[in-house]
Amino acid sequence: SDTCHCRLGQPFVFQTNVILEIPWVHGIWEPTQNHLSEMNSARLDRSQLVARLKEFTEVVQSHALHPHIRSVTLVANNEKEVQSFTSLRIADPCGKIGIKLLANIDRRVTYADMLNLANELFPNELVWISNADIGAGMGFEKLKHLAKNEMIAMSRHPPPHSGRGEDCFQYVGSHDGFFFYPPVPVMMVENSKFQTNRWGAENTMIDNFNAVKTRPKH
Repeated sequence: SDTCHCRLGQPFVFQTNVILEIPWVHGIWEPTQNHLSEMNSARLDRSQLVARLKEFTEVVQSHALHPHIRSVTLVANNEKEVQSFTSLRIADPCGKIGIKLLANIDRRVTYADMLNLANELFPNELVWISNADIGAGMGFEKLKHLAKNEMIAMSRHPPPHSGRGEDCFQYVGSHDGFFFYPPVPVMMVENSKFQTNRWGAENTMIDNFNAVKTRPKH
């Protein structure tokens, strides 16, 4: 169903703002040299890329219809990626989805880019910086007790029969999203100029939060 929960007259005291990048799989339309290089290094064929695109579409759709998500900010690094995403025609009955185009960069989006957007767009509001393949489940209301000086690192709980490992019940150091209240200090932004989905990136982000006296929790 494409029903928009925020129009059903239900009062929601607790909502979060999601920030995620439009992933490089969109390069299957008009690959840049950097995209082609990443495709080759990841050894993904076209069918796998299309499957990843379908997964991303389902994630954004789930965010757009989720009652505890106020907004969905997608970060892109070139105009072709914006056009590619627009062509997907994802249902957005609440008008939650927005796109931020980072001008004049020929690189992947970094945590620093998303932290800057959190500071700019959502000061003192709860923000969720997420990997692009993580959908929203239920239980968000438990985060309403998160203090302004705390950050929660979340691990994925894969759907049944997905074939993916379970990172929630057996902790393996995987963190697919970070919930926190911006603004964060400039020092943290400067120390976060690296991409998501890289070995050690998520634990480095926890160290970065800890360094600015934001207490990490999992």
